[in-house]
Amino acid sequence: VTFVERDRRALAVLRQNVEACGVADACAIIAGDFLGLSARRRDLETFTLALLDPPYDCRDLEAVLTEARGLLAPSGTLVLEHSRRRAAPDGAPGLTRRRVVTAGDSALAFYTPAAQTG
Repeated sequence: VTFVERDRRALAVLRQNVEACGVADACAIIAGDFLGLSARRRDLETFTLALLDPPYDCRDLEAVLTEARGLLAPSGTLVLEHSRRRAAPDGAPGLTRRRVVTAGDSALAFYTPAAQTG
């Protein structure tokens, strides 16, 4: 599991949690902003599942999706958590939204690479 977090307090809690769960050796924690990550970190692998939880006041969800697309495997799925009061983008370059599930004030939008069917 690779975590990307910019908030110092959240990073401290995250580090404590992975240690307490005994999974620190199986996790990578990157301190910093997600946008621009793939340009800064060429050593990142691609992922079959990416869970994105940007701040609910994020102004450019499409930019977040576009950045994540570069890290997604061809058969991967990307899940974007967002406020249900704000619609998730229909897609982004190379991504197509497949469905949205809402629960309370939150929603999860599921995306796959545009060429992927199903």
